[in-house]
Amino acid sequence: MIESREYPFLPVTLEVRNFHDSVPAFVDTGFDGFLILPDRYLPQLGPPDFVGRWTLADGSTVEAAEFRGALRIEGLQPLVQARITCLGTEVILGRAVVDRFSVTFDHGQRIIAAE
Repeated sequence: MIESREYPFLPVTLEVRNFHDSVPAFVDTGFDGFLILPDRYLPQLGPPDFVGRWTLADGSTVEAAEFRGALRIEGLQPLVQARITCLGTEVILGRAVVDRFSVTFDHGQRIIAAE
């Protein structure tokens, strides 16, 4: 179990090829993907494995670099194989990851995640 008082963020460790990093990720229950990283990660990750089309909240469509990778919510055991997308300026953790765990949003104060 992990308890994060950095609401609404969970600490995530990610791996793409030889690149590893630990980052706080905004938990977005309206995002059904795995993980979005800011564009600034592109030089460190190298050429993308895919280029995906994304429809944004305003209805516009953009293309984004996508990578095969893995991530772990720090403090929890499972390593999740993930499609990691570089888009925008925020680190966003989606439901393709959080739905694998029991996640409690505690009155805007903390997030508790457990296997």
